[in-house]
Amino acid sequence: MKNKGFFSAPILAIIVMALSLLIRYVDVSILGEGDAVFLSIAVLQLVILFFPALLYVRFRNVKISSLRLRIPSGRSVLFTVSALFAVIFGSMLISFGMYFSGVSASSSSMYSQLVPDALASRAVFISIAFAIIPALTEEFLCRSVIMSEYQSAGIGTAVFFSAILFSFLHFDLTAFPVYFFSGLILGFTAFVTRSVFCSAIVHLIHNLYILFFEEYISAMVKIPQNIVFTVFIAVVFFLLSLFLMLGQGERLLYRNGSLALDKEEDFIPENKNGNLFSALLTPSFPICVTVYLVIVFLIT
Repeated sequence: MKNKGFFSAPILAIIVMALSLLIRYVDVSILGEGDAVFLSIAVLQLVILFFPALLYVRFRNVKISSLRLRIPSGRSVLFTVSALFAVIFGSMLISFGMYFSGVSASSSSMYSQLVPDALASRAVFISIAFAIIPALTEEFLCRSVIMSEYQSAGIGTAVFFSAILFSFLHFDLTAFPVYFFSGLILGFTAFVTRSVFCSAIVHLIHNLYILFFEEYISAMVKIPQNIVFTVFIAVVFFLLSLFLMLGQGERLLYRNGSLALDKEEDFIPENKNGNLFSALLTPSFPICVTVYLVIVFLIT
């Protein structure tokens, strides 16, 4: 079959979604007591997100060089920082817009239901279970494996599908715009820096922001006299970070292209191996969308 990755990547997402759905039926008592709960959650995420992706790489014979598992260079620092602020303030503005439209979106983890209220104050363990482990496992799955499967159709298609399948994994239709926007920035980060570790850093810090700071920002915008100021600051910082991110991205892409580094992997010429529409029309993708919608309505 031509473009096997177009067919198999949504299947991988379906498998991960099915495994994630099972989590909702886990008896919390089997996770242990006290801090052991967080270890159990970390192990569950490895089983659900990391190992299926690892097995997929093995059986699909995905080239390791295409997974962007490079140590980032120092030239990527400014771009990565600007991408972090872009994703934080961009997601913030989307959440504001949804709130003002009467839609309440929460970015809480699907695993948070497994944590007893008495353990909710364990900041270090919360950070490991809901920020560090998800950032590493989701970036490997979405920005390493899934992006590599779609990059033959062009980087725009690869970033798009990594973002949309990333959004599917969170089972939250109301927060879908936030996850999709975040996925686009993370995919762009992995592509420009040529390192999934940069997108993982952005993802990790954004997760920490959601865990420990988002509720305070949301509370501010709910106070009428704070609305204009809060939104204005968010817009200014988002535009500044986006401007800086795109400028730094152009500089890095020009440098990498001029040095012809890994051209066959990262800088694909005019694509002759499918496009966005052929990937969208691959039978497994509509099935993946259907599975996502069914699960969302089942758990709502």
